[in-house]
Amino acid sequence: MDIEAQNNLGHEADDFVLEKSALEAYWSRRTIDRAALVAALENRSIQEFHQIGHRILGSARTYGYPNLEAIAKRMDKLSAEELMNDGPGIILDFQTWIDETQVLLNRVD
Repeated sequence: MDIEAQNNLGHEADDFVLEKSALEAYWSRRTIDRAALVAALENRSIQEFHQIGHRILGSARTYGYPNLEAIAKRMDKLSAEELMNDGPGIILDFQTWIDETQVLLNRVD
């Protein structure tokens, strides 16, 4: 597995083939979280935005996804005043992580 894939996928990247189904399930859950983040933004619910970010942060740390962890920290720390200005960019970064992970999933047989 190449360095880019290891950085995106975390410390379990060496066992990626064995873990592909687990990562697919994890990826699927993150796509649901993305939709929930958009809804939280539309509803101006900083509490929901934080709750989702906190959940992602915990799982990203547990499973060793440093790029996702950095994005989730931004979700978790966002202030109510920053939500409407910075929230869309954070969601876009999260979507980029989702898209890049999907590409990596597709590259593995």
